[in-house]
Amino acid sequence: MEQAWSSATKRTVVIGAVVVLFWLINRVAAVLPPLIITLVLAYVLSPVADFCSRRLRMNRTLAVALIYLVLVALLITGPALLIPPLISQIQSFVDGLPELIQEIGAFMEQPITFGDFVLDLRDVYEQASATLEGVLSSLASQTINILSNVATALFWTFFILVASFYLVKDAEVILEWVDEVSTPAYREDVRRLRAQIADTWNAFLRGQLILCVVMGLVVGVTMAIIGLPYAWLIGVLFGVLEFVPNIGPTIASIPTVLIAFSEGSSVLHISHTWFAVLVIGVNALLQQLENNFLVPRIIGHSLNLHPVVVLVAAIIGAHLGGVLGILLAAPVTATLRVLAEYTYYRLLDLPPFPERPSPSQEGAAGAEAVGGGPAQPAPTAEQ
Repeated sequence: MEQAWSSATKRTVVIGAVVVLFWLINRVAAVLPPLIITLVLAYVLSPVADFCSRRLRMNRTLAVALIYLVLVALLITGPALLIPPLISQIQSFVDGLPELIQEIGAFMEQPITFGDFVLDLRDVYEQASATLEGVLSSLASQTINILSNVATALFWTFFILVASFYLVKDAEVILEWVDEVSTPAYREDVRRLRAQIADTWNAFLRGQLILCVVMGLVVGVTMAIIGLPYAWLIGVLFGVLEFVPNIGPTIASIPTVLIAFSEGSSVLHISHTWFAVLVIGVNALLQQLENNFLVPRIIGHSLNLHPVVVLVAAIIGAHLGGVLGILLAAPVTATLRVLAEYTYYRLLDLPPFPERPSPSQEGAAGAEAVGGGPAQPAPTAEQ
């Protein structure tokens, strides 16, 4: 009979595996973003393939192939329809940017007085304008490199589509393999953890994608109705920043108010100041509509992260992964919370998945038991 590994040997193997894993991540950091995008795309499209193969009785490979044909068609036709008007809006904004900066500067050169307190914003404006000019010059210098990066972008796009295709096609096989390699004693824990993490990512990715489209269209249409210049560009900005919960819409509101204050409305005959106040009020109303009506119905409470936690996570994500780190900061943080709660309960020898039935569920279970019918077990992750 072979001798079992001692506790010290097991700890050494685990620590060594973790060290090697971090070393590999550091060595292949450049290819992590496309790999993460591949996993996210496969995760988003997998339920669509499940629906087609189970509900529509289609062969899974055929269903996945049709889904990717539609996706490729959208990738080809979507930019052709959306990019030209968006470029026109961006070009118009860039052309008017120097005048916008001058108008903001003229406003900030006037000290703001509150009784005996005087707030001088000239230094703030000079620093901000210098930073903005540096960013614009940097963007201009990077324009030459765009064409040289097209081939690389096409290669990674092809890689992401092919790799995610096979992940979606073989999703069930991969999940079965994960269950098989896990220790039998903790196999149920792995399944339930997987279900909780899946709920978190479902809530964020699919729900947030719907919110991005809905809020982008609502903001674009609303701003166009009240006459805000570059309304559709602002709508795109709001839609993209929706991927940063709580913080994104606030960030998008800043340029919106600045444009309203400097440009005014093209349809409403009110002063620029009152138009900026109107834009602030409209933004606040739309955010209340989103938070109280759309978010509970589309995303639910699976993330349930405090705005400060989201902000800190976004800063850390920006440092570690750039724009992709910012966009995925919230679901990654929620996933770490699920794992931390499981570890905490295990360390204290408590049930890692405490059942918390509602009073109505308890009453229904009691009535069922009194009536002689068997009580139904709690649904597992597989169900």
